[in-house]
Amino acid sequence: MIVFNAGVPRSGTVLVGAILRALYAEARVATALDNAQGPELPRHLGTLIETGRARREVRLIHTHSWDPETERLAAGSP
Repeated sequence: MIVFNAGVPRSGTVLVGAILRALYAEARVATALDNAQGPELPRHLGTLIETGRARREVRLIHTHSWDPETERLAAGSP
């Protein structure tokens, strides 16, 4: 499962990410934190989807970047 934690800088995304990680830890759900920005984000997201890791793992993606390609990939992500 992919969980997006996206926003503009200094909007509280780091705090929200910490809260999400604490909630997952409390529920004993392993999570992986990804910090992908700019053109790296759609490439990383595509890799997670293509390899099936998006279905097997909880991936918390913290980003301040969002573009049409990321939107397209996110719409089809698990």
